[in-house]
Amino acid sequence: MTRSDKGTENGLLATCQMFLRRNCSDSLAGSNSHVYGSSMRNQRIEAYWHNQREHNCQYWEVEFEGLTATGLLVQDDPFHKACLQYVYMPLLRKELGEFVEEHNSHRIRKQHGKKTPQGIPEDLYNFPELKGFKEAGFLPKADDLVYLSQEQGLAQEVPNYLAPDFRRSADAFFDIEITTANARAAYTALVAHLKDMSSD
Repeated sequence: MTRSDKGTENGLLATCQMFLRRNCSDSLAGSNSHVYGSSMRNQRIEAYWHNQREHNCQYWEVEFEGLTATGLLVQDDPFHKACLQYVYMPLLRKELGEFVEEHNSHRIRKQHGKKTPQGIPEDLYNFPELKGFKEAGFLPKADDLVYLSQEQGLAQEVPNYLAPDFRRSADAFFDIEITTANARAAYTALVAHLKDMSSD
């Protein structure tokens, strides 16, 4: 069973869960396989996300607001957007990957008066028997996955957000590793360099 609040992104989760469990014969089959509830029951994860936003995401918000305020970034300019994505997207992906890895390897502590699984999420998922649980998942039918991918758009690949010519030009310009510390300078230099190239 899955549980979520009625947030926009959760409708797809509920649809897929109920579709994949429509032919099961247990008490949690079909429409019983997902339940909507208030996010008040998600206090721990909501607090965790708040902490993540305060400590990590806020840095990037301030960075991008600073670029905009100084005129270095014009948000509705496709050229500026491409330069921004080239410089910052790998940094954001790396940071989010580290966040996921940290979250999935942290230890879930026992909570007073609550029955919650204890242990490391990655271990609980991959080796449930180590904690006395059993694997409750099942492999969906290939036809069902094809149907969902077509009807719900799940097979859409992450688009290549940069045009190949743009990426080649940017790759040829940089001979340094772009880090959080030098990202603003790299962005500014890339904008200037590519503008110079286009005016030649």
